[in-house]
This record gives sequence, C-alpha cells and structure tokens, in this order.
Amino acid sequence: MFKKIIQYLMVGLLVGVPASLAMQPAVSQAATATTTPATLPTAPKIDASAAIAVDAKSGQVLFEQNADQALPIASMTKMITAYIVLTQIKQGKLKWEQTIKPDTTIYKLSQDKDLTNVPLQAEGQYTVRELYQAMLIASANDAAMMLANAVAGSQKTSSI
Repeated sequence: MFKKIIQYLMVGLLVGVPASLAMQPAVSQAATATTTPATLPTAPKIDASAAIAVDAKSGQVLFEQNADQALPIASMTKMITAYIVLTQIKQGKLKWEQTIKPDTTIYKLSQDKDLTNVPLQAEGQYTVRELYQAMLIASANDAAMMLANAVAGSQKTSSI
C-alpha cells in the first residue's frame, strides 16, 4: 500500500500538483438547500495553475484543474525523487552506472526551456548518477522524470 501511495505522490507531483491548495470556504448545506435543492456543490476554487486530487484506493480522479497542462515540477518533487532513488540504490533495484534513454515525451519536454534547463539528446544514454546530479545540481526536471520512470516503470503505471 505504501508503494502505491508513493506512486500516486510521484505521478501527481510530476504533473503539477501544487504544494498547497488554497480553497474557498465551502457553502453550507442549508444555504444550498434553500436556493436550489437539486444543485450539486461547485468545485473548489484552487489558487494554482493546475491541480489534481486522486483517490489512492481506486485511482479515480476526484478533482482536476488544468491537469493535462505541462508545467515545470517543483523542487520538493525532486527531493522526493532523490530520496526514492537513493532508497532504490540501497536496495539494489537501481545502480549508479545503470543507463537510461529518454522516451519521446521526456525528450520533447527537455527541448522546452520553460520546462527544463538541461536539454537531452534523443538517442542519448544517461547514467542514474548523471541524471541524479542534473536533477539536484541543475534542477533538471527532465532528469527527475527519467529517474521516476526508472523507479516506477512509467509515470502512468508502477512496478514498485
């Protein structure tokens, strides 16, 4: 179960979940009942470029706001990714000299200077050590995404 939660956390953070969600106060049920009894509550107002809330048990998306919009990932995401990579290395599931090739999506994102600052080569092979250093020293989002894929199998499914 813990591994599944980490997967959702990594995937959610990589697609742009904000660190804090600023929600408007909820409308009371009494106020809603007197105006229109059949009206469903409105979605919360989120003060963020994008957000997503996923039920950890079912995987059902409970709320999304610009969830498919490509945004740079936050530094906290990179710190969590670093921790998980170090754990995987300690457990022998990853090796520092293991090489990883960028997939098409990550390669394309790496060419957008607004999303990452370390462009990758389409046919390049990068070691876990190189990606780890690029992620932590140069704050390279594409390197973090490649490491997350190496750990979880992909950003959509997990083999953790």
